[in-house]
Amino acid sequence: MKKTAAWLAAMLLTTGLSSAGVVKSSKSEISFKSFGKFSMVQAEKVVQDRKLSDTTSDFKGKGVLGGLAGKTFLRSGRNIEIIDLPAMTIYQIDQKKKEYTAKPIEKIVDERAQAAEKETAAGKQAKESRVKIIRTEFKVTDTGESQVINQFPCKKYEVKWLVEWEDLDTGQKGTERLDSLVWTTPMSEMLRTAQSEESVFYNEYMKKIGLDMDKAQKDIL
Repeated sequence: MKKTAAWLAAMLLTTGLSSAGVVKSSKSEISFKSFGKFSMVQAEKVVQDRKLSDTTSDFKGKGVLGGLAGKTFLRSGRNIEIIDLPAMTIYQIDQKKKEYTAKPIEKIVDERAQAAEKETAAGKQAKESRVKIIRTEFKVTDTGESQVINQFPCKKYEVKWLVEWEDLDTGQKGTERLDSLVWTTPMSEMLRTAQSEESVFYNEYMKKIGLDMDKAQKDIL
C-alpha cells in the first residue's frame, strides 16, 4: 500500500518520536580496492515503542565491476523507515516519490521453522566445502589521534584483520583482508542510559515478531 508520505511522517513524529528518547547518528566509509568507495550516513531516533531511521548511502564505483555493484547491492539513495509497534506496522518512505509503503509486523516463528527445515534438507544433499584456515591475524593499533565528536571525547584506532585460507578439495588458496579506521569513546553514564532505552524498544520488537530474547540468550550461553 502506497500513499503520500508527508502527513504520515508528521503524524508519527508528533505522536511519539518527538518525545524524549535516544538520538544516534553514524557515518561509515568503506573503500574497495578494486571497484570503488561506499559511504553511509545514518540518523536514528528510538523511543519506547517507535523507531525512526534515516539513511543516506552513496557509492562511487570504478570500472565494470563497480558499475554492477552500484546497480545491485551498493545502490546510492536515501531510505527512511519508521517502525511503529503500537500499530504493528513498518513504514518505508520514498522521499523522492513522496510516497510510503506500509508493511504489517508479523510473527516470524513459523517462517523461521520452515526455513530451518529447508536448510537442513539442503545441507544433507549438498557436499560440504572443506576449507582450512592457514593463518589469521587481528591487530588493533592506536593512531594517537584524538577528537571531540558530538561532545564525546574520541580516539582513533586502526584495525587490521587478515585471513589466509586453502580449499582442501581443489587446492585453491586465497587471502581476505579487512582494514578499518574506528573512532571510539569510553563508556559513560550517558551511553549506558541510552543503551538501556534502546533495549526497551528492541526487546518489545522481538516480542512482537515472536522471538523470546531470554531463551535465545540462554541458548547461546
